[in-house]
Amino acid sequence: MAPNDPDRSTFVVIESETDDIPDEGVVKLWSVEAIKAKSEEWTETEVWAKKTGEQAAMNLQKRLFRQ
Repeated sequence: MAPNDPDRSTFVVIESETDDIPDEGVVKLWSVEAIKAKSEEWTETEVWAKKTGEQAAMNLQKRLFRQ
């Protein structure tokens, strides 16, 4: 797959936009107030990422698993 493939690029953008969302192990160390302050932003970002990545994932699946 080419580095400039548009579907691959979609996932690079998603990774970049979501890299500040901590994983569950890190969130456990946060205060309740800090989690509350960021949780809406994280949810919105995750919804955006799923919506954005859905078509790219389907495109990749079609191209990579053609029969």
